[in-house]
Amino acid sequence: MLDDFGVGVSFAGDEVVLRIQGEVDLVTAPELGAVIDAIIDRGHRVVVLDLADLDFIDSQRLALMARAAHRLERECGELGVRSPSPLLLSLLEITGMDALVRMDHRASNSEPQGPEQSVGTPGIPGQTRRPESVPPASLLVAIPARRDLIDGALRVVVALAQATIERAGGTSVSLRRHGRLTTVAATDETVATMDEDQYTTGEGPCVAASAEGCRFEIDAVADETRWPAFAPRARALGIHAILSTPLFAQDRPIGALNIYSRTVGAFSPQDVKSASMLAAESSTVLADAGAEEKELTVRLEDALRTREVIAQAQGVVMARDGLTAVMSYTRLRTMAQRDKSSLRHFAEEVVATTSHHRPSEAAHSGGGGADA
Repeated sequence: MLDDFGVGVSFAGDEVVLRIQGEVDLVTAPELGAVIDAIIDRGHRVVVLDLADLDFIDSQRLALMARAAHRLERECGELGVRSPSPLLLSLLEITGMDALVRMDHRASNSEPQGPEQSVGTPGIPGQTRRPESVPPASLLVAIPARRDLIDGALRVVVALAQATIERAGGTSVSLRRHGRLTTVAATDETVATMDEDQYTTGEGPCVAASAEGCRFEIDAVADETRWPAFAPRARALGIHAILSTPLFAQDRPIGALNIYSRTVGAFSPQDVKSASMLAAESSTVLADAGAEEKELTVRLEDALRTREVIAQAQGVVMARDGLTAVMSYTRLRTMAQRDKSSLRHFAEEVVATTSHHRPSEAAHSGGGGADA
């Protein structure tokens, strides 16, 4: 709520510390962005965000931090983050933003530092920089194979692409799920419509990148002849340039990172490189998630087989000894412990032993019927 949101500003030597209180969301993010911009405009080059009193920040609003970090870096400054929650810290690590900002490990209630105290790496005041080889949004940390977490990470990718590619008018991620392409993250409705128009017509750079595994860069939609059904729809919405970079899992294309612009010839070689890095790291996350999902499926199937064989053994004991379901389970567990065996292995032996007896019993029963 806006009533609970606030930004306290304090000065500690060369630092400006912004203590953020409440929630940073669609409503309050512009206010925070305006405060950060004003601080930088006044010439301050070391800004620390104190998040001890932050209640919530959604994934798309993390792009605000990325923009501030990039702006400060261009002006030889840096952005620091102090007292992030464990959840926010994990999200910063997942998206690689922990390499983009300086983690300030001082407690939030520490006394302001004097001008003589350095900020950054000891002995190199103010020089804690991210390595040039680190992409602006490295996603090298694998995340659990839960769809909501995957989609959350991809929403951050979309927001960071929007923040780091100068002429991006909107960005999205398309993934193939249940046999069809769907948009899992988009910056706005126009972008979502652009994606949906491609799914509907079955053509366009997004569809092509997802199917062919190649990058498609459209400098001028007005000159595009490959997709006659889609191109007019893009022009009608004011989209004049498109960059679609494929996403992969297990070496096969499964989607695309899409960047739309209202400017002809919008994308520089550096923009293409940044999009490729974002797409490559997103593919790493998707591949890791897919591997975890396969492992989870195997474990689930194994657990179901275990439940099935234990249930069969319970039935045998119930029929043989006249016990209830609870009593038969207790007996199986006790006997397995006595034999120093796992419950599943003991249950398999009970079922197998019963199966071995059935043919002779059936034959004996059948023989009796023939004599009669």
